[in-house]
Amino acid sequence: MMCKIKSLFEDRKDLKSKLMSVHLVNNVPNSYFEAENSANWKNWKLAMENELDSLDKHKVWQIVQKPAKSKLIKTKWVYSLKQDDAGKNIKYKARLVAAGFNQIKNIDYSESYSPVVNIGSFRLLIALAAKLKLNVNFFDVKTAYLYGDLEETVYVLPPPGYEKLIGDDKVCKLKKSIYGLPQSGRNWYMKIKGVN
Repeated sequence: MMCKIKSLFEDRKDLKSKLMSVHLVNNVPNSYFEAENSANWKNWKLAMENELDSLDKHKVWQIVQKPAKSKLIKTKWVYSLKQDDAGKNIKYKARLVAAGFNQIKNIDYSESYSPVVNIGSFRLLIALAAKLKLNVNFFDVKTAYLYGDLEETVYVLPPPGYEKLIGDDKVCKLKKSIYGLPQSGRNWYMKIKGVN
């Protein structure tokens, strides 16, 4: 077994080229730069504009003068591609996320806990519903985290590729949670619980 594993990784250059080819087949960029230089740039640009429209619709931020001595959180585009069963690209998606790993608990935010259902409890409920022949409905809230109100003051840098539209001396002051912040899950939970 060890010989087989070793032989798989003997030629690291070959492995790297294989991994790169898998990435290229998926055609999903890892950065704004890759998206901008891809053959599907128009589709990725439209996906980013749709995400920005969604952020505007939810009044997620306010463009403000860059405050002195405030922590500025970077943002990043995360791209995904949905395909049909035949492998045809059907939906290009771009989500703007904050580099929330730079935030420090009890300094930049206080709470991040949000409850989740235990897998055992979930299975029990599904089994009970099946036994009692009950209908089970599931739903998804599109852009759920954007509904959560933000209690802390958080400034993020403009989205990559859109810095010039906002201006060099401007940043985005968040009014709502966005993906990537540690407190976003809790803020969404508090919203659906009816606390904020």
